[in-house]
Amino acid sequence: KTPSTWAAIPGGTLYTKKDLVVPGPVPDVTAGVPNVVTFSASTGGTAVTADVTLTAQASALQANLRGPQGDIRVDRPVYLSAAGSIDPDDPLGVKPLGITWQCTRSDFPTPCFSTAATGTQSGLNWTIPPNSLGIGVPHTIVASIFRTNANGAPVGTPVATPAVTFTPKPAATPTGRVRRVCGSGNCPIRHSAENDLALTLVPDTGSDVASVAWSSQQITNLAGASAFDLVIPSAQLPGG
Repeated sequence: KTPSTWAAIPGGTLYTKKDLVVPGPVPDVTAGVPNVVTFSASTGGTAVTADVTLTAQASALQANLRGPQGDIRVDRPVYLSAAGSIDPDDPLGVKPLGITWQCTRSDFPTPCFSTAATGTQSGLNWTIPPNSLGIGVPHTIVASIFRTNANGAPVGTPVATPAVTFTPKPAATPTGRVRRVCGSGNCPIRHSAENDLALTLVPDTGSDVASVAWSSQQITNLAGASAFDLVIPSAQLPGG
């Protein structure tokens, strides 16, 4: 290209400095599309040109998925969202990401849905209607995120999100969420292993919780813990 056709090269129609430095993010580039830069020099009346091909490489997509984990009530909708996924090359989200969804039951190949009514998919979100999933069978949801071109067609290799796994239960089954307790402020994203871990069970609206039992695959001495609130000493927390 020439300076007049590629915005990454400053100086208008002619750039005459010996060294060219383009600070990132480099404008006017598309991942996988080559850009040819021509260098010209003359000495003693002899002109010499050389072409250099520069091809931008796409950054890895950061695919994320939010959704329920554990037991859920079959009579309530399931909300899944991959809206937290990020394209580092498009931090403002100008170019929408595409998505495909995959639902797998633990008794595969039995399908997750017995009819074509699978809910509403809008953008990077999926809402599954109540009473549309099998009771007592774990369901695992994974989404694949990909870049799109101007026509909405996939570009590049899709990136899978972490999976969410939940098991629909009868409507009478009590459900809730386990939350960290961090005093009067918000909890940080990561918990320091140097501090005790305080947890509390918050029952969902309408759930009649008669008793509570805590368990952990990593911490084997939680047997007998039956209160809504639980504090695990830092010495018992697994590393990493």
